[in-house]
Amino acid sequence: MLVVLLLVGVFVTSVLSGIAGMAGGVVLLALLILTLPTYSAMVLHGLIQAMANGSRVWFIRDHVQWHLIPSYFIGVLVTGVIFWWAQISWSAPVILIAIGLFSWLPVLIPNSFGLDITRKPVAMICGIATTVATLLAGTSGPLLDVFFQTSKLTRFEIVATKAFTQTISHLVKIAYFLWLTISLSKPLHELVGLLYVIAFLLTSLIGTKIGTMLLKRINETNFQRMSRILIMILGTAVGISGIMQLQSGQAWIAFT
Repeated sequence: MLVVLLLVGVFVTSVLSGIAGMAGGVVLLALLILTLPTYSAMVLHGLIQAMANGSRVWFIRDHVQWHLIPSYFIGVLVTGVIFWWAQISWSAPVILIAIGLFSWLPVLIPNSFGLDITRKPVAMICGIATTVATLLAGTSGPLLDVFFQTSKLTRFEIVATKAFTQTISHLVKIAYFLWLTISLSKPLHELVGLLYVIAFLLTSLIGTKIGTMLLKRINETNFQRMSRILIMILGTAVGISGIMQLQSGQAWIAFT
């Protein structure tokens, strides 16, 4: 039953991300955190999201703003090295709370901050910020949206470029949590086994294709409004779930 539940979850969230460019990853991570050990959830989520985002890039690759990627990658690289040195991880309830907080960033951070990802220095800051969010909270979609909300990019350019940056972030997350798993001698859950992973990845691919096809039916205004509202609703629900799970005396953050 757990496998069936996760397959359905992977499909629905992949469709959702294909349409909105995000949101699905937040829901899927919450589902995995609630059902699997934290490190296993992070690795499996990274694999599924890397497939979902990577395939989305391929489906609409002509719209990726490639000139922004080098600056973004510098930010990712610097942050990845710092995390590798510090070996930081959070408990599952705190991860859920962090997801909830991140979901409100597009509203809380005003447009006057000028966080336009089309500016190369901002793209590097984006790489740093989203990598921190990805390695601490497992996802950075809501935070990533902050860097696109003042840009003049079309919805296809936004979805395609977000997908590529998210693919990079999730690959870094996979490497980071696999390394933590090995260095701390923590066994991965059986659902991270080869056959299960293949099933999840194929389901993600199908869902992403359907979501990308549905994207063509949405206009620019509706796209922006729908994605922001959806992120806030889902993120808030996830954050409340984390607060309910948080037990007195449980460590919020660990340096190993």
